[in-house]
Amino acid sequence: MSEADGKAVVRRFFDEAWNQNRVAELDEYISADNIHHGPSEDGSRGPDEIRQVINRWRTAFPDFRYQIEALIAEDDLVAARVTMMGTHTGILSFASRTLPPTGKLLRAAEIFIFRIADGKVIEFWATWDRLSALVQLGAAPAG
Repeated sequence: MSEADGKAVVRRFFDEAWNQNRVAELDEYISADNIHHGPSEDGSRGPDEIRQVINRWRTAFPDFRYQIEALIAEDDLVAARVTMMGTHTGILSFASRTLPPTGKLLRAAEIFIFRIADGKVIEFWATWDRLSALVQLGAAPAG
């Protein structure tokens, strides 16, 4: 698979699954035994688990979207620098908190690294500015 093909898979993940909520197609480009590495949850995260995560975030932020700022590919890896944004109008559970709707706009930076094989994501790492998100939503003191 070329580096351009890897970027296309990652672009599809953000544009189709997250931004358009087209999650039925996740099986086409996310491996069933995909491994996720994150700040609090490491382990298997195949298409079904990713659908649940997308549903949770889109329930809390119906207008949720990712803006791709940069994609960098080398061999089987694709790094993505993205900005997540949306208006918090539903209940959100994350960072050991359950937050009632605030009506506030969330805008946070996130970095992903995806490993791709045979046209599918087989492993990815994600990290994002959780403290900034909590501050923006009024769930943590500023400064």
